[in-house]
Amino acid sequence: MPMMTNWPVIPPDLQAIRNLARVHKYLQLANMDSHEDWPESLRHGEIAYRLDGPIRYAAADPGNRQAKLDLTLDVSQTAFIHS
Repeated sequence: MPMMTNWPVIPPDLQAIRNLARVHKYLQLANMDSHEDWPESLRHGEIAYRLDGPIRYAAADPGNRQAKLDLTLDVSQTAFIHS
């Protein structure tokens, strides 16, 4: 994924990070309705991925199934847009 220029403020604890990523997943999903909104959808997907991704949430507890599911949703929603 390309580097982001406007990085959001990162909350201090893992649950707050997960909640912020969930907001961006919802915004990504909300923008998947039309082709014109896909760039915005991809932007929110990238933010969610970076929050949930190996560097943040998933790496803190690699055995956490919820973390794996969160990361799976990030990747699958972005893959849908690219298909």
